[in-house]
Amino acid sequence: MLDESKFEVNLKLWALRIPCQLCKVATRILNGYLLDKVRIKPITEDPTSEKNRLLILSEKVQNPAGASSMYYSAHVVVGLS
Repeated sequence: MLDESKFEVNLKLWALRIPCQLCKVATRILNGYLLDKVRIKPITEDPTSEKNRLLILSEKVQNPAGASSMYYSAHVVVGLS
C-alpha cells in the first residue's frame, strides 16, 4: 500500500483577480511570472465572482509591491493517477 501523503504538496501563492475577457492579454504580459507546475492550471475560477478569474503567480514572485493579501492555496497530489 502506498502512503499517499508522501505525494501531497501544499502551495501558498499570490494570485491576481482579473476580468475574464482580459485573461489572454494578461497571460501574454505575465509570461514567465505565472505558475508553471504539472497538473495545476495558472488560471482558475474566482470563487467570489463569475466575471473574474484568478491568475496564479509563480513561486518566484514574493510579496508584490502594493498587493493586498490575496493568496491562492493549492493542494495537489503529485505522481498518482
